[in-house]
Amino acid sequence: MEDRVNQQKIVSDAEIGWLAGFLEGDGFITMSAQKAAKKKKDGGLVVVPKIGFCNSDALLIEKAKNICQKISGGGCWINESKCGTYPTSTLTMLNLTVTRLSACQKILESIIPHLGGQKIARARLLLDFINKRLSHSHCPYDSDEIGLIKTFILNHVDKTKGPYRGKALLKFLNDYTPDMPRPRNESGRFTSAA
Repeated sequence: MEDRVNQQKIVSDAEIGWLAGFLEGDGFITMSAQKAAKKKKDGGLVVVPKIGFCNSDALLIEKAKNICQKISGGGCWINESKCGTYPTSTLTMLNLTVTRLSACQKILESIIPHLGGQKIARARLLLDFINKRLSHSHCPYDSDEIGLIKTFILNHVDKTKGPYRGKALLKFLNDYTPDMPRPRNESGRFTSAA
């Protein structure tokens, strides 16, 4: 179905609800932060929001891609990889990932009212970060954005894997923002940077 005025495909509530359910079950909402290849105005920090889905069923991934593209207008791609959970499996795992800020924003705004599980807090936090970032992109990250990134990492990122995951990422962010107060945990104590 197309809207003849704006020529965009219309997404039904059923499709949005399906996408939200698929995200709850086989999806992820995260962000990655890393040093930029070249020194930038923001000190070399690059933060990329990510919404994605992992499944071995190509039809489900294709349906999710079509709905995401209807909502956002693009910014979605599919990667194939060996299923890491079962190394002896013959299944090919398909990963659909959305990383463009405006695409992530439109998708999150559409599905947040339909989320009911534990990913809703992560979705709201990522949407807050994206809204702040889009309001003044191409500028260094401000203290509000850094605070949202740190909160996201403290509450939602595995703190043990990879060079810029968890503890290492928090240390990088603390080094990037040495004069900024560190976030506090639920008990009111400052969180550890390492």
